[in-house]
Amino acid sequence: MHKKNLEHFQIIKNILNIEDKEYSKFEKIEEGRIFRAIIPANTYPGQTEEIKTFAYPIVIFAHKELNEDDVYRVTKIFWENISKRRDEPTFKGIKIGNAVKGSKTPLHMGAEKYFREIGIIK
Repeated sequence: MHKKNLEHFQIIKNILNIEDKEYSKFEKIEEGRIFRAIIPANTYPGQTEEIKTFAYPIVIFAHKELNEDDVYRVTKIFWENISKRRDEPTFKGIKIGNAVKGSKTPLHMGAEKYFREIGIIK
């Protein structure tokens, strides 16, 4: 990155705060593979301000030939237990509603079954 472009970014505890104008440039480059992430103030020690950045979705890959019921159970267990990880900064902003948002990757039949069951996809 050129030094002259750094005025668009504010570095807070090694996490880039990316303003909307610059984020839109990243979003175009990444073609929907990223989403806007807001890290609330005090998520990390010494981080006293909200940080506007971006994130990649959590992805769990499964071979298409894996058993549908097994993938369904793994998906269900992951999402039904995510609340147990909320005290970890990495998991604070994860929402089930964003689980398949913007994804261009085909879902495994087991994962699709779970997301249909809970109404995330129709």
